[in-house]
Amino acid sequence: MPCLSAMAAAVAGVAGGAKADPAIMDAAWRDALATLEQVLSALCGSLRGADTVRTRPVNVLTTGGWARVRYPYAPGKVTGRTAVALLCGGAEGKKRRPKATEAARLRIAKGAALLGSYAESRNFLAGECGMDAGRETHRRIANEAGRRTRAAVAKGRGAARPRPRAWTPPEGAVPMAKTHFVLADGKAFPCVKKDLRGRRGRNGGAAKKRNANLLVVATSEWTDRRGRPLFAPGSVRYHPTGAGGAALADELWLVGGQEGVRENGPRIQYLTDGEDELEHVYQMLFASWPNATRTLDAMHACGYVDTLCKLLAPDPSAADKASRALRRKLVEKGWRGFEKAFRRRFARTPPETLSGDAAKAWNYLAKRSHQMDYPGYRRRHLSIGSGMVESGCKNIFGARLEGPGMRWRFANGLGIATLRAQLKSGRPIFA
Repeated sequence: MPCLSAMAAAVAGVAGGAKADPAIMDAAWRDALATLEQVLSALCGSLRGADTVRTRPVNVLTTGGWARVRYPYAPGKVTGRTAVALLCGGAEGKKRRPKATEAARLRIAKGAALLGSYAESRNFLAGECGMDAGRETHRRIANEAGRRTRAAVAKGRGAARPRPRAWTPPEGAVPMAKTHFVLADGKAFPCVKKDLRGRRGRNGGAAKKRNANLLVVATSEWTDRRGRPLFAPGSVRYHPTGAGGAALADELWLVGGQEGVRENGPRIQYLTDGEDELEHVYQMLFASWPNATRTLDAMHACGYVDTLCKLLAPDPSAADKASRALRRKLVEKGWRGFEKAFRRRFARTPPETLSGDAAKAWNYLAKRSHQMDYPGYRRRHLSIGSGMVESGCKNIFGARLEGPGMRWRFANGLGIATLRAQLKSGRPIFA
């Protein structure tokens, strides 16, 4: 019932754009809500039959607040559930639809996903448009929206792009061959003990968080003046998932197919932080594709270079100086240029003689040396950094799921992350 439940919200729009007497606006608000109650009650009139004995009230949440709707009651045949099913949509499976119209559910789901907590969402909507539903109602509606949206994405209904709008590349932009950028990264968020049972933390102790993954698929046909890819609105898709290993590859295959990654023509760049799980995903999906390029994120590679310098240089100032020079060499000359410069600077400790943490850092880089042709990537107008997925993890998982004292059921946390990801991608959510 979006068109009807938006009536009272229209009054809020008038109030926001005009400096009217608050008493007059309050009266107009009450009139709009009263009119809405009459309209909804009239719709329930279709339930009247020979068994009707009287009318009964039921409260339905609209975008203008709670509406007291009267429906024709028939014992055992027409009850409050019947009226709510008519006004708010039928039940799915064994779960009853909340007593809220579709527009109200959608507004609550967006608020719960975008604001810092359910309490913030409740207070905001209560102050803005009179939707004074309780915190538990917000939580229940948001969690259901997360489940419905995840199911819709799996079926392809949640992949629909927004209506394309005219986009003009900025001045100086240069067209390039169509390229799909596939990025992946993991992010852990705090969960309740029930969902952490039997899991171990990184240091061997009891786990306090559970890991999820974020997949990003972006498409570009333009570069800026410096040769960096440009992305039109709606061309970037964020997809959170709790899958790992082969299941993560299946999930990426699904999302990539929805974004056209399976096409043979466009180039593909697979860009990660080099984590073994993500490397296996590449081997399963793209290793045999002639147009696929695997890349190690330059920032992660530079982090290992910095670690090496701190372990091998005699003092902090020398380590900092060596780190800056070698990181610049890696980005400008690639692995070969970096290796030569490293051997010259640390001639007394060649890589073959390293041990401990220094050996681990060097082996990490050497194992992925074929993924660090950064000057070559730039010449081909590809990316060398995974900042898109790194910032996505912070925005989609960290900003909402890691608030003070928060503990999530894993499925509910993924649902809220899915709502945020869909909104960030400009895709629909289903409440």
